[in-house]
Amino acid sequence: MWVVNPCCVKMCRYFELVSEVGELQPLPDILFAPPKSALLNIFFEDQSWSHRFRLDLTAADVKSLVSRKFVKLPMTAFRLLLNDVGSLHGAEVMKYPKRSLRRYGAKDNDEICVQLTTTTTTTVHS
Repeated sequence: MWVVNPCCVKMCRYFELVSEVGELQPLPDILFAPPKSALLNIFFEDQSWSHRFRLDLTAADVKSLVSRKFVKLPMTAFRLLLNDVGSLHGAEVMKYPKRSLRRYGAKDNDEICVQLTTTTTTTVHS
C-alpha cells in the first residue's frame, strides 16, 4: 500500500498556486501594542529641546522633569500646554496632574509649550 505524505501534497499545492497567481508576498509584521514612549519637542521662549517621554508619566511628572532639566524654574512659575501638531485644535493645557501623557493623546513630534504664569504682585506705596 502506498501512503502519500501530506507535507508533499501541501508543497505541490503551493507551487501550483505560485504558477497560477505569481510569487506570494510575505505577510507584514503588524505591532498591535500601543507605543510606550513619544518624542516630544519642548518650547520655552526662544529655546527648544527634544526629549523622549514615557507615555505612562503623569502631567505632574512631566512638569517636574521639565522644571528640573530644561527651564530651571519652580513648578508654580509655569504651565504646560500640549500641542497636537497634526490636529486642527489648539494646544491643550495640561491641567490635570494625575492624567498620563497617553490619556492626553501625546504622540511622536507633538509639542509641549512652556508658558509662564502671570502673577500679579501688589505693591504698597507709603
